[in-house]
Amino acid sequence: MTCPFCTLPGERVIAESSLALALRDGYPVSPGHTLVIPRRHVASWFDATAEERAAILALLDEVRAALDRELTPAPAGSTRRTAGSRADR
Repeated sequence: MTCPFCTLPGERVIAESSLALALRDGYPVSPGHTLVIPRRHVASWFDATAEERAAILALLDEVRAALDRELTPAPAGSTRRTAGSRADR
């Protein structure tokens, strides 16, 4: 099976570092739905190195700030989700 993230068009990537990248979801479930992933293939968060996890978290902060600017005020009735869990705001 081919990795869908290894063949992304460059315009899908909205932020990146040497160890991680952020991209808008191809099938968003809400405005601003974004994925932040390591560049290296890992099976889970716990298989990522400490440096990769730090890079992911740094991009997460960067993307959140951009989304807060882009989506403020939040669309009526929106629910923000983080890592698959639901967080009503």
